[in-house]
Amino acid sequence: MAVESPFVQKLLKMAGAKKGRLALPEGDDPRVIEAAKSLLQSDVLSELWLFGKASQITAALADTDKRLNIVDASDETVIVRTRNHFEQRANAKGKPLSAEESAVIGTSVLNQAAMYLAQNKVDAVVAGCAHTTADVIRATLKGVGMKKGLKTLSGSFVMVRDDVIYLYGDCGVVADPTSEQLADIAEATADTFKLLFPEIAPKIAFLSFSSKGSADHPRVDKVRDALKFFEARKTGYLADGELQFDAAFVPE
Repeated sequence: MAVESPFVQKLLKMAGAKKGRLALPEGDDPRVIEAAKSLLQSDVLSELWLFGKASQITAALADTDKRLNIVDASDETVIVRTRNHFEQRANAKGKPLSAEESAVIGTSVLNQAAMYLAQNKVDAVVAGCAHTTADVIRATLKGVGMKKGLKTLSGSFVMVRDDVIYLYGDCGVVADPTSEQLADIAEATADTFKLLFPEIAPKIAFLSFSSKGSADHPRVDKVRDALKFFEARKTGYLADGELQFDAAFVPE
């Protein structure tokens, strides 16, 4: 499995140490097929689950690897199990599904994979090449739910520059967060960084178009308040703000 990025190599090494079970719900997408081939050639997974059109996936992979499991998204048993799972979760929240929702919810490969994750049949799900971020989030929220104690759902992405790694959050979920939500996002992003890179202590910058009072604006006040909320939590993470990007990024 030829991967040049040190960051990706690190992730693969971590995955190889755990030998987890991975689900790829967009299994009949050509890009996912190629990724599946690479993963099966490596030794990082104990099981690989692909969801989609079984005949198409089988023809593309033609692999007898015992780690490979193919879930036919049109299988009525899978559809019914997925529908029942989502109906039970919706009923438990007091928000039962409509007849229209129940009729289609079990046919989604994202929902099917979310059901597998919630029922501990897989350890992780990777999706989003053929579906929107919103689609992936909805399936996960309804089918799995948020981590206990987590108040704000957020996302982060990794930027690598000269082998130095940065996480940016939130960049795709909460469009206009409150100060408390910004504090939630900062803590969740730092937790993610620590999970990926336990040997590095996260340092958090609360970004703005102002650095330490260089401008006054309600949006600047929001970031200042977010830092106060964050520091009051005593997370143990080092944080500073409000900072413009260059002030946070350039050490001099």
